[in-house]
Amino acid sequence: MMHQLRDRLTYANVMATVAVFVALGGTSYAAITLPKNSVGSNQLQRNAVTSTDVKDRSLGVRDLSLAARTFLKGQRGPQGERGPQGLPGTSNGGGPTTIVVNHRTNSDGRVGFGEVTSATAVCAAGEKVLGGGVRVDTGTDLAVRESYPNLNNTAWTGRVGNDDLSGVGSYTVTAVCTPSAG
Repeated sequence: MMHQLRDRLTYANVMATVAVFVALGGTSYAAITLPKNSVGSNQLQRNAVTSTDVKDRSLGVRDLSLAARTFLKGQRGPQGERGPQGLPGTSNGGGPTTIVVNHRTNSDGRVGFGEVTSATAVCAAGEKVLGGGVRVDTGTDLAVRESYPNLNNTAWTGRVGNDDLSGVGSYTVTAVCTPSAG
């Protein structure tokens, strides 16, 4: 048995084995001697970490620079055409105008990580929506994707996306309503 081993023992085999132990020994030494979290951005060379080194979907919007966020928004498109002239208002002889305004809220908007959900605040019967908005209640990386009048101008809808790794966020949609004329 020993004789067969000695016959197969060559210089190349010995050097390859030594090279493996040296290579493994260097990384093992570094893993043992470096304190935990001792390598940070100051120790990394410029461009040492590339997109292939970063786990997919592990970065949130807050991890990007302001310049990168601005670049992702893209350029503003051209202005659209001017709409038709609205109907003339009624004159009340120069006196003050009174507008009745009611708020309707729908606070059940919830959105999980990686999702986009919507909630709608609906005006009461006989009312139309004047405006509205969306308020983020919980979560650190939620973004309002859309906020618009809906349901034939009797409601306000908000769509919210969640890039918050910590979990579910919540938001409130508010409609500002007034009695419909005629």
